[in-house]
Amino acid sequence: WDGKPFNLKKIAFIRRTYNLPGRRQRLRDCGMLTTQEVAERFEIAETTVHQWGRQGLITKVYSDNLSRGLWDIPSHLEIIKGRPGCNANPARPASITVPSAEQDAL
Repeated sequence: WDGKPFNLKKIAFIRRTYNLPGRRQRLRDCGMLTTQEVAERFEIAETTVHQWGRQGLITKVYSDNLSRGLWDIPSHLEIIKGRPGCNANPARPASITVPSAEQDAL
């Protein structure tokens, strides 16, 4: 490119020429989920998904510069749902312990 900086037109040309997937597709291929898919997986509202993201329970990876992204949810993650109201309990990650081979031998 003659030492000139890349721009969107050049990047689009390279992607088309070499048939490369976009960032969103690469994130999907890594197993990241949309807000709707996370809501269905945990049986919660989509607004709760965003609230969990603000609380740091789950991580959003942005796929473009318009604040659109996908959620990185580890497959082993379990979240204990909170309870609203006067005696509110916030949602929190559950501690998952896998029995070791030593405990199985006992």
